[in-house]
Amino acid sequence: MSVVVTGLVVGCAVLAAGLAAVIRVRRRRAPALPEPAFALPAPGLMEKGFGANVGDVVSLAARELWLEDAWLLAEPEPLAAIYFAREAALVLFPSDHGSCYRMHPVELGDHGGLPSWLEHDGSRYERGWRRPVSVEGWGRAPPPFGEALLAEYQGLAGGVLWLLVGQSVQLAWIGQRFSATELERWGSVDAVVQPRGRPL
Repeated sequence: MSVVVTGLVVGCAVLAAGLAAVIRVRRRRAPALPEPAFALPAPGLMEKGFGANVGDVVSLAARELWLEDAWLLAEPEPLAAIYFAREAALVLFPSDHGSCYRMHPVELGDHGGLPSWLEHDGSRYERGWRRPVSVEGWGRAPPPFGEALLAEYQGLAGGVLWLLVGQSVQLAWIGQRFSATELERWGSVDAVVQPRGRPL
């Protein structure tokens, strides 16, 4: 019996050694795992002090907006961000400003720059300030220029008009001012965007 037991013990030892060798060989020959096929998301505009990111759904004055794209305006510090939704445009400022605008695009015609006042639909708008800004796109729609002149006009009835002029392109929006506390951010649709700009 001792011979049989001894033979079994020796056989088990040989088998275990063989399995260990096979495992070592397979481990050495195993291919390296591929790198993750996704990119890390770019920092959002909220990290720059604004109240929303591209891809967010927000509510302002009982109106829902899905923010699909945005332009960041800076001088060089961030001055404002224009978010674009299908229903309207939303202008947000850094968190210490306290206001936001809900606007829509308008055609004003060529005024040869940034005049001291404008008229639209019978209402007069006086220019409050003008500043040179850089324009950086966030989302799928890059801006038509990388630098521009921005002017804000105030209407007598409380309306706000923005005029952005750069590289022979003139864009205008008109709307109303709201308190930033009226803006409600509901959440993101997990849109991953990269900042894009078009230099002059």
